[in-house]
Amino acid sequence: MGTPGILRALLLTDEEATIRDFSVICGELGIEAQSHLDQREIDQHLNDNKYAAVVIDFDNAELRERHLPALQESQLNKHSVIVAVAANAKNLERALHCRAHFVLKRPMDEIEIRRTLRAAYDFMLTNRRRQFRCPQILPVRLRLVRSGGTFECSTVNISAKGVAIYSSTRLKPTESVDLEIVLPDGFVVLASGLVVWDDGLGKSGINFQVRTPEIRQKLDTWLNAQASAMARMEVTSRDFSQILPPKNTNPRPMLSRVTR
Repeated sequence: MGTPGILRALLLTDEEATIRDFSVICGELGIEAQSHLDQREIDQHLNDNKYAAVVIDFDNAELRERHLPALQESQLNKHSVIVAVAANAKNLERALHCRAHFVLKRPMDEIEIRRTLRAAYDFMLTNRRRQFRCPQILPVRLRLVRSGGTFECSTVNISAKGVAIYSSTRLKPTESVDLEIVLPDGFVVLASGLVVWDDGLGKSGINFQVRTPEIRQKLDTWLNAQASAMARMEVTSRDFSQILPPKNTNPRPMLSRVTR
């Protein structure tokens, strides 16, 4: 699976010069390059491993016709940055029709490869942050919209648009909920969501939308900071038990205890 937080690139080519040059320049950018996979193992690797970028040799018919569809259908890698390389002009045109993000014509020099990978690097970071799930444990107050019942629980992980929680209350898929998720600095993320799964063992998944653009900006900024910290292996944990606003027995709107 590779080192957590590290960007990885899969090199789908048998040409030694392409493997060598891309591996060297990936290393300069802190990208872990993987190559020399057995043809029978590639699809399984695409299903089991997350790659920020995939370099595909479009002069190799088997690679482009068999493994590119598997890449684009992969749940883990359908947003990977695709870099196509080829000597044949028709194959480069085919790569563009197949929605490759970047194309390089052989023979390539190091300057061209370095320029392309630096441009691709920004796309890799954007994709990683959009899909990043922060594993920090945060306190949550959850309200069931239909019944009005409110209870407290905690996150298992959280992303920009979804959260997995752990609670003693079993939730029903498609149930509407309101959430108060408390970030480490006390800021309360107010959101409305829909339960999408419950494993019957205390864990549930919720897709949500935050209430305001200001909350969106705050949550995205915090998630980006956590993604960067995790990449540096600097993620720390804290006890948030004292941050959650006390439960009030009197009915009132959930918005009244927002900390900004």
